[in-house]
Amino acid sequence: MLKQFVPNEICLKCDACCRFVQQNSRYAPVLLSDSFSDSTCRLSLKPHKDIFICQNFSPESNSCNIYAHRPLDCQLYPFMVTYNKEYENIVLVLDAKCPYAKVITGHPEFNYTSLPHSFVMPYQPDTIKITTIKNLGGFKALALEHKPLFNKYLNNSEYSARSFVNIYIWSDLFNILWKIIDNNLCVFYEYKNEFNMLISSPKGMHLLKPGGRIENIAEKEIKAFEGAGIKIHKNTDEYIYLAKDIAELKGNRFSSQRAAKNNFIKNNKFIYRPFVISDIDECLNLYSSWAKRKMGTHDSVYHQLIADSFSAHKKAMLDYEELGLTGRVVDIDEKIRAYTFAFEMNTDTYCVVFETADTTIKGLSQFIFSHLAQDIAKEAKYINTMDDSGLANLKKAKLSWHPHRTLTSYIGTV
Repeated sequence: MLKQFVPNEICLKCDACCRFVQQNSRYAPVLLSDSFSDSTCRLSLKPHKDIFICQNFSPESNSCNIYAHRPLDCQLYPFMVTYNKEYENIVLVLDAKCPYAKVITGHPEFNYTSLPHSFVMPYQPDTIKITTIKNLGGFKALALEHKPLFNKYLNNSEYSARSFVNIYIWSDLFNILWKIIDNNLCVFYEYKNEFNMLISSPKGMHLLKPGGRIENIAEKEIKAFEGAGIKIHKNTDEYIYLAKDIAELKGNRFSSQRAAKNNFIKNNKFIYRPFVISDIDECLNLYSSWAKRKMGTHDSVYHQLIADSFSAHKKAMLDYEELGLTGRVVDIDEKIRAYTFAFEMNTDTYCVVFETADTTIKGLSQFIFSHLAQDIAKEAKYINTMDDSGLANLKKAKLSWHPHRTLTSYIGTV
């Protein structure tokens, strides 16, 4: 355990540490062991008055109940490991908000280069740089401020997987890096012992090891990749619907969805409304409840997808305004029973990035999808609901909504 830098008498007077505005704050302490509370490895927070506090913090004594075994970032504070402003280096900084920051001059000795990417925080402007820990070798770590640049390269793509939103929301789970190579945006991800590409051109292939994958290849790009010696395999289909079809649910094709939606409207008192930031905790609690029910069925791949998706839902909600997401929730008895988010991919298409509904309430899922489509139909012609992750049950569900067309993506291997 690292030695405490701030004198105890100052710590005991502090009213900032261990306290958070949101229950699912991205600044909650990170556990680096095998035991963690969710897929982002962050400690759980509990309500206290009008804020949230660490599960191990005692507000009465202003002390930590696991002080001798507290997480590394707690031991380091007021030092933090963050990216620099350009997201090209990992740096050690001093939090200027700490009352003792002005008198601290030393810094801890630790092998920071071995830390997982989830431990590294976004750039913090109100900090004092101590030293550079690791250079990213010409890559940049993905950050929210990179959205305009990504949109410049990706806005003409038909594929939902090739959008900033659908890449960024996974950046807590995967270490996502990018660079421009010969005026081509190349996006890479590290996960466990793998280093693959999410978006590429043949210009970026030399950065992959033998066996490395290039994902999200469009059909029109196959010839160029095959010409560079890449083996191409069919991946999955994305499902594209006419927004008007889903909004209106007319005709025999949509009789079952229409009946389910009408049954929900008839038998429930509900409010359909826009998502607001204060809904985050309740939405994530709904996702956790939904996930527990789903874990009792399907295979291990589906279970892993459910577990991994928690961090994506959380990140999307935390940054929904900056990402330009359209969020909708359904309240029943003053509790959120369903939520959905979508974003504008291009001038004629919106992507539904996720939807979660209480499966015990008949017709709720059909209702929220159709009502969201009514909102989207005012702005765009098509709705892309992404792919089926190779899962037969998800494919069946997407086909039951009668897509206007499907869009096949491919994977290349070096």
